[in-house]
Parts: sequence; structure tokens; C-alpha cells
Amino acid sequence: MNILIKEMQRKFVHLSSLIYPLLYLFFFTKEQMIFIFGMLFFVIYSWDLLRIKKNYKVKIFTLFHRFMRTDEISNKKFTGATFFLLACFLVVLIFPKTVAILSIIILVVCDTCAAIVGMSMGKHKLLDKSWEGFIAFIVSGLIVVVLYFFATQEPLASYDIYYYALAGVFFSAIAELVAKKIKIDDNLIIPIVFAIILNLGY
Repeated sequence: MNILIKEMQRKFVHLSSLIYPLLYLFFFTKEQMIFIFGMLFFVIYSWDLLRIKKNYKVKIFTLFHRFMRTDEISNKKFTGATFFLLACFLVVLIFPKTVAILSIIILVVCDTCAAIVGMSMGKHKLLDKSWEGFIAFIVSGLIVVVLYFFATQEPLASYDIYYYALAGVFFSAIAELVAKKIKIDDNLIIPIVFAIILNLGY
């Protein structure tokens, strides 16, 4: 299967994860989301651990192999889903609601945009990524922040929050860029970096 097509399939599945911040925004409390993410993380982490250590296969999970990277299927590393759920659990546990929601949205949307633009149009190398993907991450992040505050009409103590959000997007893009080199999964590092920086403005 064409690498770009497979990555796009992965990212469209990734986009379905936007359901989590929407559930947190409109329906569930902080405590309920901590429980949801905690349980989901426990289930996926347990499956990953069994898959890696015991080569254990659960039929329902093998359906997702088409969306997994080769090194994930080869039983040598945890899947992105495990790190994603861990990151969601941590940002919801530690940070205020708005910070947690935006952190998850930034991860889902910006990582998707960076990957698709980088793989389809990336011609100028930046480490092991591309300038095009890096810029796509930042632009999509700025759009997410502006649209979120416009849509929610959340009262802001100061418009300085936008500066913190801009800094958060920029350093999250840097984190995505170097994640593989420092051997931290981007699904984990992106939302945590963004949340830490944005939280400084609250």
C-alpha cells in the first residue's frame, strides 16, 4: 500500500479522536473524563503489553493493523494509541478544562495536518521532517486556537492568552520535530508541551 495513503488512513482515524475533547467540552466532568481515559489507557496498555511481551493477539485488535505502522505491528513498541490515551489522561488530570481540551485538539489536528502536508508536499528537509509539515503544524494550530475561543466565547482574563497559545503551538511543533530523536512518542510530548505553556497564561 502506498505509504502516503496508509498514513492518511491513520490520520483520519486519528481525527476521530476529536470526539474526546468534544465530550469533555459539552457532556462530561473532569472526574468522569479522568475515569474514561484511565480505563481506556488501562485496556490498550494491557493489550499492547501482552502483544509485545507474549505475542498475544486479540482478533478485534488485529482489525486495526492496517492503521498501524510496521514497527508497531512487529511487536517491538507500544502503539500511538497507548501514548495518546496516556497524554489525554495526564492533561485532563493536571490542567484546567480549557487547557486540556485545546491540548488534545492541537495534537489531533496539527499532527494530522503536519503529516499529510509533509508527506504530500514536503520538499525542503528539516531534520527528518520537512519545513512544509512544520509550517502546516503551526498554521493549523493557530486556526484551532482562534476558532476554539471564538466558538466557545470563553471569557478571557487577558488577550495575552493568545501569546501563550502561539508559543504553545510553536514549541509543540518543535516537540513534534524532535520527538523521534529524543525517543519520546509525539502523541505524548505534543499535548504536554502545549498544556504546560498555555497553562502559564491562566
